[in-house]
Amino acid sequence: MVQYLQNELGTSGHIDESGRARLTGSFDERPIGEAIDGHAETFVICDECGLPESWSVRVNSAVGRLA
Repeated sequence: MVQYLQNELGTSGHIDESGRARLTGSFDERPIGEAIDGHAETFVICDECGLPESWSVRVNSAVGRLA
C-alpha cells in the first residue's frame, strides 16, 4: 500500500517503528483519499461481485487476484 501511495503521489515514504506510513511532503486530504480509493478499486474490490473478499497475489512481476 505504501509503495502504491508513493507511486500515485510521486513521493517517497516508509513505515515507521510504530507501523505508520510516513510520506515525504505536504499533501491535502483529497489526493491521498483518491489514491487509497484507487488502490481499493484495483487490488481489493472484486470486479465480479463488488465485495472486498479477494486477495492480491504477486507472481513474478505480475499482480493478480485470488477470490
